[in-house]
Amino acid sequence: MVTRCLFVAGFIGLHLVVLYNAVPAASLVAALTGSIALSCMALSVCLAARWRWLDALCSGPDKAYRLHRWLGYGALTGTVIHWPLAEDVLPGVVPALADAAGDSGEFAAMALLTLAGISALRLVPYHWWKKSHLLMGPVYLIVVFHSLFSALPFSADGHAWWSILGVSLAGVVGWVSTLLRRSQHQVEAVVTALNKTSGRTDVTVCIPESFSWKPGQFVNLAVKRPGLDEYHPFSFASAPGKGTARFIINASGDFTAQLNKDMCLGDRVLLKEVAGRFLPEVKCDRKAQVWAAAGVGITPFLASLDAMPVDKAAKIDLLYCCNAERDSDVLQELFAYEQRLPQFNLHVFASDERLSADRLADMPEQWWDADLYICGPDSLKQMLIFLWQQRAPRRAVYYEDFDFRSGINLPSWPHGLMLVRMHQISRFIKGQINAYSRT
Repeated sequence: MVTRCLFVAGFIGLHLVVLYNAVPAASLVAALTGSIALSCMALSVCLAARWRWLDALCSGPDKAYRLHRWLGYGALTGTVIHWPLAEDVLPGVVPALADAAGDSGEFAAMALLTLAGISALRLVPYHWWKKSHLLMGPVYLIVVFHSLFSALPFSADGHAWWSILGVSLAGVVGWVSTLLRRSQHQVEAVVTALNKTSGRTDVTVCIPESFSWKPGQFVNLAVKRPGLDEYHPFSFASAPGKGTARFIINASGDFTAQLNKDMCLGDRVLLKEVAGRFLPEVKCDRKAQVWAAAGVGITPFLASLDAMPVDKAAKIDLLYCCNAERDSDVLQELFAYEQRLPQFNLHVFASDERLSADRLADMPEQWWDADLYICGPDSLKQMLIFLWQQRAPRRAVYYEDFDFRSGINLPSWPHGLMLVRMHQISRFIKGQINAYSRT
């Protein structure tokens, strides 16, 4: 929390330093909030480009996603404050464009409010939201036009205008990179094994030998089939180097439910953008580790176990929260790994044996001298992180936190009221399109 507050204070302070001597006092708040909104949008667009060095600077793509979302809320807040305060002062760098640039700001503000409302309140299904979110790029370009050519309260030959130009161009480069990334190289694979249940899809695909990843990473996957051709991220459940890749996917959303229903043997699958920094240690020089997983959160650990050789190095204890009936296949695999790997110990917590802080109170002392890796729901993460902070503050805790749609704990009732109906409409439209394409 302290780090976040310092970041926000520094971010606002930097803009204030740039504008303080360049803007009349009466226009300072309007200029400050407008420039903050522009910078937030520019940085957010750059993060969407998924530059590897920027992901690394943010300590991983999950942290970059979170910062991207918070910058979006910062842009929205700055826009809401700036809009009623903005007034024409100087004629602008190109006086003939000043009126058009000023009017474009109002349009951009309304568009930003609309798109941000759709995103924050989760009013539409994921695939519709994802398409609507692409409109943020054109909205950003309109904001750039407004910021550079409207009747600004500072001179176009001063450092403030050139600072805005630099920030704007950085965002434009990020937006172009995002467009290019969407058409970048993708690897085609074929579904060779498929095991479906009512709530889960266990799929193995044959891949080129050159395609690789690290155990714990994820990849964006799409199926070359109508309705499934949009990329979604899924963690690998197997080690690289075998010519195959395995995924275990919960049918918990619109896309994954459709995938569970329609995917077939022989389907063509497209893979691109291997990413992620959740990398359990499997080499002999590793430290002692405790892994904690729930449901399909076991996938990165399955990949790690698949890559792990037999050794006598530091111990690894896995706490697995599961439904004994639904997860029986995975449990059999884990028991087999426990038999094969002397360094690996499995601890199963079935549905009627909920993992809690009380149950872990008497855990072996050596666990408190181990690094912690968590892949599961927020409740599990929060409970275990609190425990490790209290009992093992010097040990590292690793987890990834991907939440593509809500960075703030906003009310869920709009989503609850509208989502079912929107899903029905979406499926109806897809059905009509597919029926028409077959005629």
